[in-house]
Amino acid sequence: TQAGDRGQPSPEDFLQATISKTFLSVFRNTANSYFASVRMSQVRQVQRWWSATARYHGCRQLHSSAPCCSSPSSQDGEAAIAMGAGAEVPKQADIVVIGGGAVGASIAYHLAKMAPGHLSSSSAPAVVLLEKSELTAGSTWHAAGLTTTFHPGLNVRRVHYDSLSLYTQLEKETGQAVGLHRCGTIRLAETPTRMDEFRQQLGKAAWYPAPARMMDPDEVKEMCPLVNPDGLLGGLYSPYDGHIDPYSMTMAMGAGAKKYGAQICTHTEERDGLMVGPYEPQERMKLQEEWLLDRVTPGFGQELFDDDLERIGPYLEAAIHRFPAFGNAPIIRTVAGPITYCPDGLPMVGPKPGYPGMWLAVGFGYGIIHAGGIGRYLAEWMHDGHPPYDLTETDPGRYGNWADDASYIMSKARETYGMNNDFSYVKEERPAGRPTKRAGRLYSALQQRGAHFGFKTGFEVPIWFERAAEEAGYHPSFHRTNWFSAVGRESRLVRENVGIIDLSSFATFKVSGEDSHAFLSRMFANSIPT
Repeated sequence: TQAGDRGQPSPEDFLQATISKTFLSVFRNTANSYFASVRMSQVRQVQRWWSATARYHGCRQLHSSAPCCSSPSSQDGEAAIAMGAGAEVPKQADIVVIGGGAVGASIAYHLAKMAPGHLSSSSAPAVVLLEKSELTAGSTWHAAGLTTTFHPGLNVRRVHYDSLSLYTQLEKETGQAVGLHRCGTIRLAETPTRMDEFRQQLGKAAWYPAPARMMDPDEVKEMCPLVNPDGLLGGLYSPYDGHIDPYSMTMAMGAGAKKYGAQICTHTEERDGLMVGPYEPQERMKLQEEWLLDRVTPGFGQELFDDDLERIGPYLEAAIHRFPAFGNAPIIRTVAGPITYCPDGLPMVGPKPGYPGMWLAVGFGYGIIHAGGIGRYLAEWMHDGHPPYDLTETDPGRYGNWADDASYIMSKARETYGMNNDFSYVKEERPAGRPTKRAGRLYSALQQRGAHFGFKTGFEVPIWFERAAEEAGYHPSFHRTNWFSAVGRESRLVRENVGIIDLSSFATFKVSGEDSHAFLSRMFANSIPT
């Protein structure tokens, strides 16, 4: 990377000096702008951040009179946020949020609201948000804005629920319209397997107040007359779902952050119709490989890629088949922009391992519906010292040096994006990029003995051993799977005889000291050998 002007480090230079190579590799593949939330404890560290980021945001001098920040004032709303008439970039702050997309604005809003009078120990602002371009730049401004309570993971459903709870009251709190429409959604099923998936998900719908119900084809047609019901087996109706204007929503959270004392520093429509947004399979999708192998195009913020309707032609035809009115409608606008994906499809949220005071919230494939909930989750964790609920699947520590491999990152990004609308099986395994260099010393030997593997933070862990033809291969199902008999056999063997289990993927804790034996005896169910 090139150094910033006037001999100062560019933000990427600085990030490379402070963030592990693994994080940069994963994040470059999945994002087009930086985001991190950082709590600073040393003035010197803060000044280094400002030195780098101020130049990145177009401020030639820290003491320049150019208005590159919007600070708290009596003037709320979009205009005040977009280009506030005010403060210089501060030299110090308790918390710095880097990135002014939906997630960054949400974190700044929640942190500022949570304890505006307690976070800052000096006259410096408690929370400052830095954005290299404008609020909503990156992926937020061109997002579809879908809001749903649906997610295959129970923990992530809490995030969706908290997001919708925030969006429903945000306009009243800030005075900024958000464009939320809770019109409900209908997911359509054309195969028996999709109907099985809907039934399985419906069994978890009551975990949070998010009602849903199955519909037959006639009900689908009655509720949505535009649908061609031919070939439909049914649908899953979620009445609380809808859509929101990503731009207005982000501006409202920015207005809320300012209202509670945060500073926002930048470089200082809605219409009727139909929208179609297909997810192409991995062999058709376009991956920005050069962003991984080199760097994100400097200055990229609110740009789009060239249209490529030919690539999504089959999916437009499918849309016309299911919604014939779409075939008679003129195309008003096409949008081809970047979207972020981590290798497993879930973001990285939480403290950066090995870097005290640095927090991550990156790699969001569904930033609009995640923004409100993740902002609250991370802000409460930072404020209270512990996470408010279990969201282990987004732990940044799930990636280590084993993931610092371009071929792994690119193959997983393709697979994850391409399978976005695939069936969400229980105990799902995805093969791309495997085995990694962390597979384990016993991998080859176990494979020769008929082992079928599960993926655990880079390790290949045996989950069953093939002993019969019907046990060969990975064939997931919402009913009894092909590994059911194999797992039963192995469970009986371990229970009635003896077995060896490879625990290489488990963490190891070294406990020492005078009271270690008593402590472990208290913690564990079994007796600790003396």
